[in-house]
Amino acid sequence: MWSYVVAMVGLGVLGFDPAPGLIALAALALGARRRDIVLFGVLLIGGTAAWGVALTAVAGRAIRRIHWFDLAVSPLGLLFETVVAVAIATWSVVVLVRRSRASSGSEVASTQADPDGSDARAASRIASGVVSLSLVALVFVAVVIGDPPFPAAVVASAGRTGGEVVLGFLLWALVSQWPLAVVALAVGLGRVGAVTALGRRWRPRIAKVTRAVGPVLGLVVATAILVWVGTRLAAGA
Repeated sequence: MWSYVVAMVGLGVLGFDPAPGLIALAALALGARRRDIVLFGVLLIGGTAAWGVALTAVAGRAIRRIHWFDLAVSPLGLLFETVVAVAIATWSVVVLVRRSRASSGSEVASTQADPDGSDARAASRIASGVVSLSLVALVFVAVVIGDPPFPAAVVASAGRTGGEVVLGFLLWALVSQWPLAVVALAVGLGRVGAVTALGRRWRPRIAKVTRAVGPVLGLVVATAILVWVGTRLAAGA
């Protein structure tokens, strides 16, 4: 039991994603209501845990029987890995090129297009509304299966009792989404002012680091995948 708990916490650390927490802070700064932020956190964290429990119940044992290494080195697996690497590299290069060409002129143009700020305020209300936040939460829940630590958690949960699986995925979701959990809890307890001040102080810094590191990390990951594919092709030649 304890080894399973430790494994799920460790996989949650590997699946860490600060984006939902930053989205919650941004929505709060745009005027989102307290209950909407709390709902966003509950829906995303609870939905992720429920998604993991459902996958474990439906396909956990079948996934565990898959020989992942054999699948990874098969022609289909190597082709898939190559496509993923090329996609990641392309995204990274596009982001870096766009950033190098960016200028302050775009900010001036946007200000002139909406001099009184009415369009911006309307967009802010829509972006921070309960419908938008709920859709964002559901999207994050849906795509989490593409995060390798999540299917690994499904494999680790296969054969466990229902209670253990529920606990395990709650831990996975809370650990991987701890910034969102902290924001939602603080807002739920009425600490909106403190959370907003913290968000204004740290959100630009975190976003700046993320924008700087993301494309470079993408190139590193893409290179590593392509090196792995080349190594396997050379070994099979």
